[in-house]
Amino acid sequence: MKVTGAAGHIGFRIVTIALQYGYRVRAVARNEDQIHRIETAQAIQQYLSNLQVAIVPDIVRPDALDSVMEGITHSIHAARINIQPVNDWSPSHKKRLTNPVECGF
Repeated sequence: MKVTGAAGHIGFRIVTIALQYGYRVRAVARNEDQIHRIETAQAIQQYLSNLQVAIVPDIVRPDALDSVMEGITHSIHAARINIQPVNDWSPSHKKRLTNPVECGF
């Protein structure tokens, strides 16, 4: 099972519960600091053998999750998308945010 947003409040609860139920979990977060917080959390310690981690800095990129999806049969998307100020949006960025189904989310 893959969980994006694993460092967030809801994502971390999903990771913890999935591990408690015996799932192997690939926790996806945006940076090394978030991964460190996940791996060192007391609630995770007894389940570390079933935990994998992956860093994906920008989940909005169309190919962002390709490498972390290898071998995954279930996915829970709990990450929020960082939205730039409207002035900075490129046409492709607007399209990815307004039509996530077309982008594979």
